[in-house]
Amino acid sequence: MPLRSVSLIMILTGLWMILAVGGDSSPLPCLMRPDHFQISLPRKGFTWLDGDELSGGCGNVPAEKWIRKSSGSFDLFVYANGPSGSGRYWKVMIGVARRQHSKPIRGVCLRTSSYSGAVSRFGKTRPWRSTA
Repeated sequence: MPLRSVSLIMILTGLWMILAVGGDSSPLPCLMRPDHFQISLPRKGFTWLDGDELSGGCGNVPAEKWIRKSSGSFDLFVYANGPSGSGRYWKVMIGVARRQHSKPIRGVCLRTSSYSGAVSRFGKTRPWRSTA
């Protein structure tokens, strides 16, 4: 292929990319703000995350229900139960333990919602919002 044809193809591809993207190179800032930047774990047992509406025990989860991933000398455990109720609430437990343990020995519990209507700060149509 002659050099002119290759150059023309590259220029046309570049122009097409500019038109397809719309020339907008600056993404909009994220409007989501996390409630917690850091989570402190208790020395042993489970506790509800600071600021959560719920209190008391988090519940007992069988060892085979935990999702486990290795992280250094500890393993990270996650268990999610939900959704339930009109707010599509999930109860999430996050724990840690040494590698020889089959269940976490300490961690936190939290409740969150997967209901897209609860996210009202966005204003515009949210792509994850169900249309059904």
